[in-house]
Amino acid sequence: MWASAFRTPLPAKQPRWRDVLLALVCAWGLPFLIGGGLILLSLALKGMIPILEQVWAGFFVLGIFLFYSPLFSPLGLLPGALLAYAALALGKGGWATAFLTGLALAMLLGSIDGSPVGPFLVFGPTFGVLYWHFLRRFSPETFRLGD
Repeated sequence: MWASAFRTPLPAKQPRWRDVLLALVCAWGLPFLIGGGLILLSLALKGMIPILEQVWAGFFVLGIFLFYSPLFSPLGLLPGALLAYAALALGKGGWATAFLTGLALAMLLGSIDGSPVGPFLVFGPTFGVLYWHFLRRFSPETFRLGD
């Protein structure tokens, strides 16, 4: 079943706080695990298939970004979770809302510290949709539209 881009049922059945925390932990920790795996994979395959060294270097760099992203992701995940909770209460908690919220928070955080906004624009929406996905898995009744 496809999920609505913007809508969730009204009156909204709010997710339990346990589900919110589980979704936050999963959205926070999964990039760390994937990044560590990419780093190990790139280091292992670099010696085995040297002709693709540039590919393994790209995997390594992506792995480093993902591995260290949990250091900074709480800056966007925590306010994003609060905004998602409010969006669900208003019946506007779809995946596109999560994407746009992640994008807006990424632009805000990127502009505050004066760093290049590019990585923020990639990771912000990704973490927003990742959190939405895990919350939908842990609390499916919150997202079930009437038939």
